[in-house]
Amino acid sequence: MKLENYTPHQVNYYAPCGAIIELPSVGVARVDSEAQNIGSFGLNDSTILIKLQSQKLGEITGLPKKRDNVYIIVSAMVKSASDRSDLLSPADYIRDNGRVIGCMAFNK
Repeated sequence: MKLENYTPHQVNYYAPCGAIIELPSVGVARVDSEAQNIGSFGLNDSTILIKLQSQKLGEITGLPKKRDNVYIIVSAMVKSASDRSDLLSPADYIRDNGRVIGCMAFNK
């Protein structure tokens, strides 16, 4: 299998054997989204309103066609907007001082 990264940044995969696989971005897949206001509530019965929204995902752009033996790495949002079986999103993040520096798994 081959991995292609369609996120806007390099993905570093930390393999169980200790290897670090650097996957540079080869394109960017994005999904249109539209926020819809669905109400609000008062915080602790105060006059401070907490607005609630629902996000509707739309068309995906920048995603290559499905190919045999290739997994495409995309953001979780792109993955959730598609029913394609060849999409993966980074999971089990590794952080350094709170900043994500890689992952140890992918969501399928």
